[in-house]
Amino acid sequence: MSEPRATSATGRRALVTGGSGAIGGAVCRRLARDGHHVYVHSHRGVAVAEALVG
Repeated sequence: MSEPRATSATGRRALVTGGSGAIGGAVCRRLARDGHHVYVHSHRGVAVAEALVG
């Protein structure tokens, strides 16, 4: 039987493709709120991705 995984997101990283869309943006915000380091890919350009991360 395997050990339970830690639920802490400390130190975890996530790459979200399509991060500037409605669903991708929500995923980015949730992951960041949970403590992940989020990398956002956006075909809409840097300004849109920067607006998402604040």
